[in-house]
Amino acid sequence: MTGNDQIVVVSGLPRSGTSMIMQMLVAGGMPVLASTDRQPDAMNPRGYFEYAPVRTIAHDQDFLSLARGKAIKIVVPLIALIEPSLPYKLIMMRRRIADVAASQAAMLRHGGHAVPDGMEPLLAWQLKSTIETLGHIPQIDLDYELVIADPERSAKAIAAFVGRDLDVEAMARTVDRSLAHHYPR
Repeated sequence: MTGNDQIVVVSGLPRSGTSMIMQMLVAGGMPVLASTDRQPDAMNPRGYFEYAPVRTIAHDQDFLSLARGKAIKIVVPLIALIEPSLPYKLIMMRRRIADVAASQAAMLRHGGHAVPDGMEPLLAWQLKSTIETLGHIPQIDLDYELVIADPERSAKAIAAFVGRDLDVEAMARTVDRSLAHHYPR
C-alpha cells in the first residue's frame, strides 16, 4: 500500500482530540477530506474537520474512495462501519473517559441541550466495542494528554506511521495548549 492509496482515518470518541490531529495533519502537508458544513465555534475554534457524508456511512460509503491518499475524520462509533477491504491506516485518539464525558457535557450545555445521565459507561462501551472490530487495520494509539505535553514527539510518531514526509515542526506548532480543556478528575 502506498501513501497515495491509503486512507488515513483519524478516530476516537467525540471530544477526544480528533480535530487537533486533523489540524496537525493539515499543517504537516497531508491532504484531508473535510467539508465546511460545521463551522468553527467556541467549543472548537479551529474547526471540526468533519466530512458531511460520514454521517450517512451506515447507508452509503461511496465517499471513502475520495479519501484515498488523504486523511478523514470518522469518530467512534461510526468507524466500526467502514468497508473493511479498503487500505486504511488508523490514528486512534485516546482520552480519559471522564474528560471526554465532561467535554461532551460542556458542549451539550453550550448548545442548550440536556446532558444525559450515564455518559461515562456508554462512552467506555462504545470505545471498547468499536476497537474490538478494528483489529485488522494498522493502528497507532495517541494519548490526548501526551500529544498536548509533547506535540513534537507525537508529530514524529504520526509522520512515521502514515509513511509521509510531513512537516513535523509545523504539526507540533499547531498544538495550542490554551485550547486543551482539562476537567477535574
